[in-house]
Amino acid sequence: MPCDLLYWRPSRNGEYTVRSGYWLGMSLVGSGEEQADNGTGEGWWKVVWGLRVPPKLIHFVWRACTGMLAVKSNLLRHHCCGNAVCDLCWVEEETEIHALLQCPWTRSFWGANEFDELIVNARIFEKEDRVCPEVVVMGFTRLVSDYQGYVEAGLMTATDRVGEGIGGDVWTPPENGVIKINSDAAIIGDAEVGLGVVGRDSNGEMVLVASKRCRAGWSVKMAEAKAVLFGMEIAKRLELSSIIVETDALNVIHVVKKNGIGRSMFDLCIKDVCELANSLDCRGVVHVKRGGNTVAHLTARLCSVEGDELVHVIDFPPFVLVWRSWI
Repeated sequence: MPCDLLYWRPSRNGEYTVRSGYWLGMSLVGSGEEQADNGTGEGWWKVVWGLRVPPKLIHFVWRACTGMLAVKSNLLRHHCCGNAVCDLCWVEEETEIHALLQCPWTRSFWGANEFDELIVNARIFEKEDRVCPEVVVMGFTRLVSDYQGYVEAGLMTATDRVGEGIGGDVWTPPENGVIKINSDAAIIGDAEVGLGVVGRDSNGEMVLVASKRCRAGWSVKMAEAKAVLFGMEIAKRLELSSIIVETDALNVIHVVKKNGIGRSMFDLCIKDVCELANSLDCRGVVHVKRGGNTVAHLTARLCSVEGDELVHVIDFPPFVLVWRSWI
C-alpha cells in the first residue's frame, strides 16, 4: 500500500506554494493593500487591468463587481422592463448574483467547473446583495494564470516517449503490430461517470470495446485520466503485446509527460497510468482531437448500471461498428 501524503487543497496539484498560500490568506482575512485602498479596490483593479487577456473579459468582471450588468433588476430600476423575474427559472429576481451564480441553470454549469470552488463556495459576499470584488478578482487572476500556463504548454512540441503535441481531427491507424487504444469519459448526471475504450489494429479493425459506469463526482480531467487508466488496465488484462493510447484530453497528456508531479488525486492517478505504461509495451500516450475520438466518446455511454463493466473482444455491439464507419 502506498504511504499517506499531506495534501494542500488550495493548489491544483496538492503541493503548497507561496502563491496558493497568499490566495488563501487574502480570501480569509483581507490584506494591508485592501485597507490602503480605503475601500476603493484600486489596487485590485490595477492587477486585473494589467492582465494579458482580452479586454472584454476584464470589462465583464468589472461590470459584474460594480453592479453594471444589464440584468433585469437593473433594467427595471431604469424602467426598461416590466418585471425583474429571471427568464430562465421564473422564480427569483434576476440580479448579478442570481444570474451569474445562484440560478439553477447557471449552477448546473459551475458545478462541473473548477471556478465553482474558487468563487461560488468562497467568501464571495460582502453583503447579501453585493459581490465581494476582492474574492472575484483573486479567483479571476488565478484562473487567468492557470489558463496562460496551459496554453503555453499546449503550444509546445514534445518529442519524448509520452505525448506528441496536439493531434489531428481524424482517427489514423497505428503501425503494423500495434493496437491503438482510444479512451474517453462522459459525465452523466450529477455523480456518475462513464468510461469508454476502443482498440483497433493497423487495418482499422476492432480488437476490443470496453465501457464502465462509475459513481463518482470527478472533475472532467480526473474522469479523462481514469479513462486512460481503464484502457491500459484492459490492455494488460487482455495481454496485448504492443499498444499506443490516444485521448482528447490535452491536460492529461501534459501531466503524463511529467509523470505526475503533485499529490492531488489527479496526480496520483497519472502516476498509476505511468507505472502501468512502463509495465506494458506502450509506445506512448498521445493526443487526438475530439473528431478522432468519437467512437470512444460514444462508447463511454454504453453501460447503464453503476458498477457495470462491459468488455467485448468478439461480437461487438452493432451500433459501435456503425459509429466506426462514420469516422
